[in-house]
Amino acid sequence: MFAFPIAEFNAKYLLDVTGAFLLDRSQTIDTLLPFPMYYIVVSLAGLLLFCILQYRNRKQQITLCWLSYLLILGLVVLLYLSVDHIVANLQDATAPVAYGVSTYLPVVALVFVFLAKRAIKKDELLVSSQDRLR
Repeated sequence: MFAFPIAEFNAKYLLDVTGAFLLDRSQTIDTLLPFPMYYIVVSLAGLLLFCILQYRNRKQQITLCWLSYLLILGLVVLLYLSVDHIVANLQDATAPVAYGVSTYLPVVALVFVFLAKRAIKKDELLVSSQDRLR
């Protein structure tokens, strides 16, 4: 999400995870976006990395997957609300909004977290069935 823009407005403004800028990134426009999404994205990446490193405790991993799933959903909502907030504050609200790649990356992350949670749950069921056989 740091490499690509979230959206472009009026071919003049750019929304990134660090804030809103003019298209050439020469000036930051703090009035358009009150809260940069940088903190949420970094904390979410840290949480997902911590979730991966908890491979010995599958129940905690499932809980962390649920938490990250909810945080990613919140990030998606925040992305679209931020775009709507910027469009509402622009003078020319009829200009089109060009969504960037970073808008769709959290949706892809949702799918991967869902698949990981499902696989972790299958592993937990397999290990518990093997424990019953012993």
